[in-house]
Amino acid sequence: MTTKKIFALATALGVSTSAASAMDIGFGGEVSLLSDYVASGESQTGRRPALQFEGYAYHSSGFYAGIFLSNVAFSEQWTDYYFGFPIEIDDSIELGLFAGWEYDTDFGLSVDVGYERYFYDDSGDCCGLLYLGARYDVSDMVEVGSRVTWNPESGNTNIRATMAVYPMDEIGLRAMVGRNQGNFDPDPDDPFSRNDAPSAVTYWNVGVDYFVTDSVRVSLDYHDSNSIVRTSDVVLGLTYAF
Repeated sequence: MTTKKIFALATALGVSTSAASAMDIGFGGEVSLLSDYVASGESQTGRRPALQFEGYAYHSSGFYAGIFLSNVAFSEQWTDYYFGFPIEIDDSIELGLFAGWEYDTDFGLSVDVGYERYFYDDSGDCCGLLYLGARYDVSDMVEVGSRVTWNPESGNTNIRATMAVYPMDEIGLRAMVGRNQGNFDPDPDDPFSRNDAPSAVTYWNVGVDYFVTDSVRVSLDYHDSNSIVRTSDVVLGLTYAF
């Protein structure tokens, strides 16, 4: 994280950098360049590249807080695919704020609980999600996990299961399957309306990470889902972690 970001995040948490050291607070994050921003099996950038930033502060007790930024292009994403007719959504920036607590056990299980809220440069405050996650280290090479999110306002739920295998230090293999319950598909008999009953999007992806250094990795993912919103099948990524 840059010095400016460290000071900004520390200020947001109400501590100085010297106080942060005394209070056993650390900082981290990453910057990513992706060929497409895919969330729950649907493109958020109209199958166009995305530049993303995530920064966070964490305490030795397990509490953490952070920020996420990405460009978006919802008009390109949804026009003629989701609603069935052209729409104009002027949002171009997504801001996510999150805070939570993670607990690590002595036998390889980690539990993560928290809340995240999303804002956009044009439409403003969007929505908030409560989340609960778990991760288990099966061995030094294999890790499995699950994550559930719930939107209290809409009732939307999203659950996913993940698996990661590290056959060598430089290579990581990933797989994920999820189901986003609560989306509303267009009514095929009337493209200017939507069905009253919520539907669901089932999505999955497999990916591989190549760690160029401890801080730099290149990723390649293949995505698929039953959503009618188009998503790039193959997504390339370059990430710098700090």
